Amino acid sequence: MQCQTAKQNPVLMNTAIRHYLNRKARTATPLFTFESLYSECEPYPLAELLIVLNWRIEALKQAREESPHPSNDLITIHTLENQQARLTKIYQQQDN
Repeated sequence: MQCQTAKQNPVLMNTAIRHYLNRKARTATPLFTFESLYSECEPYPLAELLIVLNWRIEALKQAREESPHPSNDLITIHTLENQQARLTKIYQQQDN
């Protein structure tokens, strides 16, 4: 996976999530791309987004467990898990 650090950026990740969840955007341009240091059209495939999204969810869960004062991360975790489930369904449909 190229540009792994950039792909872990929550802002970029949220933009990619919106792209893949938007049927019109996904149909017009099936592969989400972004401008990186290496390329003007760095690909962010759905498979890689699912991997990085899982890392983000796990990191939030771990931080919540380790914190003596749980924050509102539970809402964020729940939202991301819902998005992950929807994206996984889209990914499975693409494979068929």
